[in-house]
Amino acid sequence: MELRFAGHETFHCKNIWLKKGYDFLVMEKKFSDPDAIVELGVGKNMVQSIRYWLEVFGITEDHLLSNEYAEKIFSSTGLDPYLNDIGTLWILHYYLVTNSKATIYNLFFNRFRKQRIEFTSELVKGFIKGEINADLNEKMIDRDINVFIRNYLPPAGKSTNVEDDYSVLLQDLNLIQRIDKERSGKGSWYIIENKERENLPSEIVLFAILQKYTDKYSISFYELLNGDNSPGSVFSLNADGLYKKLEEIVASNDDIVFKEDADVKTLQFKKNIDPWAVLTNYYE
Repeated sequence: MELRFAGHETFHCKNIWLKKGYDFLVMEKKFSDPDAIVELGVGKNMVQSIRYWLEVFGITEDHLLSNEYAEKIFSSTGLDPYLNDIGTLWILHYYLVTNSKATIYNLFFNRFRKQRIEFTSELVKGFIKGEINADLNEKMIDRDINVFIRNYLPPAGKSTNVEDDYSVLLQDLNLIQRIDKERSGKGSWYIIENKERENLPSEIVLFAILQKYTDKYSISFYELLNGDNSPGSVFSLNADGLYKKLEEIVASNDDIVFKEDADVKTLQFKKNIDPWAVLTNYYE
């Protein structure tokens, strides 16, 4: 996995930036253009941040629009260009974790959370340093962790910058919560629990499964719950939550079955299913 712990210019991704950046590139503009600041209506550092977030969310490759996902979601006739549906935010989260262009997201959801669900910034930093056999700039890691938390955390109490607080792209997923009770050690405590995730549509879970397990006709429940980049890991689902999502998937798809033989549970596909057709049906 390519290691990347910088590029966001300390800005979390704001909820209008991905659409704004997509439209900018559709007009065949470049982020290095002298008028990019004026065209995007943001400061120089924010231009670089938008460029970074487009790449780590998988919307661009080498700063060019290069995949079906970007057009399907963000084009003028796209499924949800202005990100009004909670399902779209879950899709963006899925790509952010599995795209592996921003190392902390992949490490956190696939490895760190298997060890603990309560954390501080210092605990996450210690984990990263232990996982990465390389010389790391600690201040850079600190900034990356801070932006990671800000991308998900709802605002707390009164704020001097309400507009900035409520422009946090992924806060409606309710993945990260603060822990208010006093604890030993420095820094604030947070938690990402394994939950049933009632705001996660089963169609998005199916889309994620089809994207991850390409051409596989049988996938174990254990793998779906615990595997790297699996729906259980990426979406922080508990076993009951994943089971319910699979029940919903099977109930609405004649070509998918869920078998329970002895202690072995498997999701099975009778034929290949187009993940984009699943998404189109969901939005319709």
